[in-house]
Amino acid sequence: MTLPDIDTFSVYGGPLNDYSAVEDPTVDIAAASANKAICNVAMSTHTITRAMCAFVTNNTSAPTDPATNIHDAVWGSAIGVKPTVARTGGGVFTITWPSTVSDEGTVLGQTAATHTVNLRHSWANIETASANAVRCRVTSPNVVTVEVLNSSLSAVDTTGVQVCVFAV
Repeated sequence: MTLPDIDTFSVYGGPLNDYSAVEDPTVDIAAASANKAICNVAMSTHTITRAMCAFVTNNTSAPTDPATNIHDAVWGSAIGVKPTVARTGGGVFTITWPSTVSDEGTVLGQTAATHTVNLRHSWANIETASANAVRCRVTSPNVVTVEVLNSSLSAVDTTGVQVCVFAV
């Protein structure tokens, strides 16, 4: 497996053992050190951020892209995997990422594998001062619903509020 999936140490083949003593530590790595690195990589796949998306709110119309840092994900930032942001109601937006993505197997000389996107948690922040709060939640495996809130914590239409959403 590979991102965006969750891995374990066994996915990477389990513990390595040294065939012989490390002769040159400047070019060789001991199995014990490699095992620690592999474990760290596998465990980071449990909580690493899978995707981010920023958008700017508009009253009663579709949100727009900010000037920079629009989107990125562990599966890339190409236009083909850009999420779709839609206004679904007053102060309510959805961000929809692709339901399946390809890994970078071709970079490794392999065939790229297809992975199903399964987001589990999300959080957001407001990058401009014209709203009081924002809340979000994963509402389907590849969709995050975002609410821009007023001081009464009710979703409210706003214009020019830049929101950045992250998903695990």
